[in-house]
Amino acid sequence: MPGIVCSHNHFYSGLSRGIMANIAPCPDFISTLKNLWWRLDRALDEESLYYSGLICSLEAIKSGCTSVIDHHASPAYIGGSLSTLRDAFLKLACAR
Repeated sequence: MPGIVCSHNHFYSGLSRGIMANIAPCPDFISTLKNLWWRLDRALDEESLYYSGLICSLEAIKSGCTSVIDHHASPAYIGGSLSTLRDAFLKLACAR
């Protein structure tokens, strides 16, 4: 039986759930990217991205997904989160 395709994910954000962000409310999407997500991207190292990707890989498998499109925006260590997909035997497409 074929698996489900997840057509939009951000594996670098797997560790961000429940994060207590010390930022003011953002008036628009670009401000949210600048003040939260892009700051998080710059702070993650290769090991953090690996485990963030592992969390998302396990969630995908648990949900029945066998293929994932990851929209990876981190300026470095793309391989960190993507190697977990290989380790989990998931099919991957990376959008940047």
